[in-house]
Amino acid sequence: MNNSPESASLQFQIFATDRLQVGKWWSYQGHVSPFTRLFLIHDGQQQAFFNGETLIMRPGSVYLVPPFVPVDYSCKNQCEQHYILFRAGSCGEELAAAYSLPSRRPLRPLDLALGDELLQHFPSFALTNVDANDPRYNDQVWQGRNDSLTPQQRMVADGVLRLLLAPFLVEARPQPQMLRFSRVFEFIEVNLHRPLALADLAAAAELDPTYFSDLFRKHIGIRPMEYLLRRRLDRAQDLLGSSSDLIAQVASRCGFSDGNYFIRVYKKRFGISPAASRKAK
Repeated sequence: MNNSPESASLQFQIFATDRLQVGKWWSYQGHVSPFTRLFLIHDGQQQAFFNGETLIMRPGSVYLVPPFVPVDYSCKNQCEQHYILFRAGSCGEELAAAYSLPSRRPLRPLDLALGDELLQHFPSFALTNVDANDPRYNDQVWQGRNDSLTPQQRMVADGVLRLLLAPFLVEARPQPQMLRFSRVFEFIEVNLHRPLALADLAAAAELDPTYFSDLFRKHIGIRPMEYLLRRRLDRAQDLLGSSSDLIAQVASRCGFSDGNYFIRVYKKRFGISPAASRKAK
């Protein structure tokens, strides 16, 4: 029996892509993203720790980091990376939620050409181009900034992502339990600005709160409320770097009703205050 996903039915949305040089500054702890990430390494080395394993990224392979899981990124010296952030799904189901995919595969000569083709058609699609002052910011993040794409860009993104992702699908393994969590992840992304309780998240999964919390920790690695806090803080970090909102406004937009609490947990998470974080950007 073939349990691999039907690639013909997959739909892709690209959010960001760029080729850049990173160094020791490329260090993120417990980062949670709603996007699947592909990395092509041109020179040097970097690493990502998630799901209990360390993925050493170096030239010669294509690397895949799934969405919705806490990831620690680091680079000891220098690394030239090409990253692609995207979503892939079918019939409303996120591919990475429905299937467990391998984290690496051998690099083919075709892959570098595909990466160059993507960059040629998306020359200004780096993460720094997100405008958090745009009232549609949350929708842009969730929908992959696809609203402004030309038909040609859509076709190129679809074709390139299919070819890059296809070898990963050969070893895809169904994980039906994650489908239930995908509804929770989407609920969180849409409602990050609102106060949310464990009962709200459990209701999105249609589970008892206690059972939901235990099941979430088993599959994701952290409790749901800790996951929610990390997503709020990650969103706040993005807003501090891309908007001119006051820190109190950023806190409110990310669901923090107490400004002092926001500053305290932000500093605990990132080792720097929100104000210092903005200056560093």
